[in-house]
Amino acid sequence: MHVFRFASLLLLVVLAGCTSLPEDSLSPAADTALLTASGSWTVTRYEEHNRDETHHYQGYRFSFDAGDVLTVTLPDGSKVTGSWRRGRDDGQEVLDILLAGSKDLEDLSDDWRILQLDDQRIELRDDNVEPEWLTFSR
Repeated sequence: MHVFRFASLLLLVVLAGCTSLPEDSLSPAADTALLTASGSWTVTRYEEHNRDETHHYQGYRFSFDAGDVLTVTLPDGSKVTGSWRRGRDDGQEVLDILLAGSKDLEDLSDDWRILQLDDQRIELRDDNVEPEWLTFSR
């Protein structure tokens, strides 16, 4: 019986020692490389106030560049520069976007919760009273 208690206690100690790093210390470097890899992104979904507003971004190209620089190429070929940052907020993976220059670009400025991030798709959600959805695709 003592052997069973000792084995159970030992297992409990080992499992308790196998905790993960605190959420805020996790490095998103690998996923960040997906954002900054060559090639631009387009908005394939932007929903605000339960309305599809994707058409506002037709012809826009977004490049997540090194140094947290976000470059937007507009349909006329002109460029707008903003910023982006990957991180954590309240335990959630987030992508902070800051853009100015037009109402359409300012609408994308937010701290977006990351739902999916791979080399072809970035799916984001903002948890407002009426959630907003933003998806970038290659």
